[in-house]
Amino acid sequence: MVKRYNDAERALIGSILLNEDRLDDVLPIVPSGDYFASTENAHVWEAVKRLYEARRPVTLVTVIESLGSHLKAVGGAVAVAAYQDATPTSHHAEDYARTVARGHVE
Repeated sequence: MVKRYNDAERALIGSILLNEDRLDDVLPIVPSGDYFASTENAHVWEAVKRLYEARRPVTLVTVIESLGSHLKAVGGAVAVAAYQDATPTSHHAEDYARTVARGHVE
């Protein structure tokens, strides 16, 4: 996996954990976990998407809960928190999403 795509995937997820309202902007660009090169990131994205589709809040706590049996595979709750901790702002969520989408087609 190319590091820049992993970084963009993690930043996209972190952006959503900071501001779930950005999902309306990015889901048309990255509609599924299939767009992610990292299996771990794909699992987290699918958890985010499930919450969004169920009209539940997308927060660190709810994403961790939604991961269920995949939580250990993604590195646990600390690893999920690291997405949010490593992303300073949600302002660039669409840019991150476009980078993830580019990685999907390459």
